[in-house]
Amino acid sequence: MSADTAYYAGQYTSDSVTVSTVVATGSGYLVNVSIVDAGSTEGTVNDASSTGAAATSNAIMKAQKFHGVYPVGARFTNGLVIVPGTGQTVCVTYSLD
Repeated sequence: MSADTAYYAGQYTSDSVTVSTVVATGSGYLVNVSIVDAGSTEGTVNDASSTGAAATSNAIMKAQKFHGVYPVGARFTNGLVIVPGTGQTVCVTYSLD
């Protein structure tokens, strides 16, 4: 597998996250978001370097209230922060620059 293919397929997968968590710092590429437990409210995946910096303005995507794997294909510059919704378990696949 070429380096480019590996980058766009994802180099890392986070642990399953149930509370606001910094998954990575720095820049990279968010490949997909997996909703393991749907929960009762939507969460977000943010381009931020700390949980305190995660905000609506830097959300890359909403973590849907439905089980599944959601392809994203988006660059991030600051890091990845997962903010799960109530009762959600979320993980992400990503690559770092």
